[in-house]
Amino acid sequence: MSIPKTPIMIDGVVHWRCSLCGKAKTADDFARRAKAANGLSSDCKRCRAKVKKKYLEKQKSRRKKSTVSSTERAKSSRTRPVTKKPLPLTEKDLRTKRMLASYYQIQRPRTRRDCSETSRPCPWVGCRYHLYLDEGRHGSIKFNFPDIEPWEMDETCALDLACGMPLDEISARLNITGERVRQIIQVAMEKMKVLYDELEVGP
Repeated sequence: MSIPKTPIMIDGVVHWRCSLCGKAKTADDFARRAKAANGLSSDCKRCRAKVKKKYLEKQKSRRKKSTVSSTERAKSSRTRPVTKKPLPLTEKDLRTKRMLASYYQIQRPRTRRDCSETSRPCPWVGCRYHLYLDEGRHGSIKFNFPDIEPWEMDETCALDLACGMPLDEISARLNITGERVRQIIQVAMEKMKVLYDELEVGP
C-alpha cells in the first residue's frame, strides 16, 4: 500500500487520493499516521472500516465453523444407546439360570456396604444403579454402551460417581448429553425440595 504523497488541488482545497477506492478526499477523511510522510494513512477512514468489518466477519465465520465441526465430531464419536424389547425366558434358559446360581453360589449385594466391597467392574448389570443398561416402564431394556461389554467399562456403578464432577465428564461416563444431565439434576433437586418441605411442615 503506497502512501499518497502528491496532493491534488480541487476548488482550492488540498485532496489526497485513497489507495483502495482511488477517490480524492480531504485530509479529514484519512486517519492520522505519524510515521507517514504527510502524516496521513494511505487508505481513507471509510475503506479502512470496510476492511475491518470484513476481517471481523471472516474471523466470526471461522470460529463458527470450528465450533460446528467439533460438535459434530463429539456426536459422531459417541455411540447412541440401543433399546430392545424383552424376550421371555424359555424353560432351557431357566434351567441354565438355576444351574449357574447353584454352581457359583454367589448372592447379589443387598446393601451399599456389600456393593462397595464387590469387585469392579460390577457384574450385576440388573442393578438399578448399574450404568450398562436401564429397564423401562414396560420392560424394555436400553443398553447405554452397546459397543462394549460390561467388563470392559471403566465405571459401572452410578453410586461410585456420586461426587462433584463437571457436566461434560458426567455425560461422557453415562453416555448421555450434558443437557440431559442438567435436566436430571434439576428434577432431582425439585424432588428433594418437595421432600424437605414435607419434612419441615410435619404431620
